[in-house]
Amino acid sequence: MLKRRLGIGVFWFLLVSLLTGEQSLGQQAFITVLDQKSREPVVFAHVCYEGLESGKQKYSTTTPEGKVVNDVRDRSKLAISFVGYKTFFDTIMPGQSMEVLLQPTVLNMDEVVVTAQYTPERADKSIYKVEVINSRQIELKAATNMEDLLKDQVSMNVRQDGVLGTSLTIQGLSGENVKFLMDGISC
Repeated sequence: MLKRRLGIGVFWFLLVSLLTGEQSLGQQAFITVLDQKSREPVVFAHVCYEGLESGKQKYSTTTPEGKVVNDVRDRSKLAISFVGYKTFFDTIMPGQSMEVLLQPTVLNMDEVVVTAQYTPERADKSIYKVEVINSRQIELKAATNMEDLLKDQVSMNVRQDGVLGTSLTIQGLSGENVKFLMDGISC
């Protein structure tokens, strides 16, 4: 009777151990990648594992939930990158879950001046003459329309036609070769 009880006890112990071991093998470790400011998932971030002992590299991308499975076999270097974020570096162990907050980077552009010159130049150093008629000059001329404003400008010819309206020629160029901007908006 004692042997039978001992046998049943060993059987249950082995069954529970087996089920518990299988359950622990079934659990996956995830790396969750989030935006540091908004805490939203970073979708399709690039994840690179490099084994410290083996040197083998493995690449993966995050899911729409910002997750990637950590299935490394040995201690590995981890690098996570995505456009617009600083690259994250760390060491990760097999079976280790981790939450990574990627820090956004801000890229500011300098002012851009577009000229028809071969090399970049500041606007005041441009070989092309740019004339600006500001609000003070408009007030002094008491101009009510473009014709009144431009008729006194050198190398500009303003013509009034009863059928076609007003036309403007600048140094012999007219039509689609001339562009006027008023407060940055094409007229």
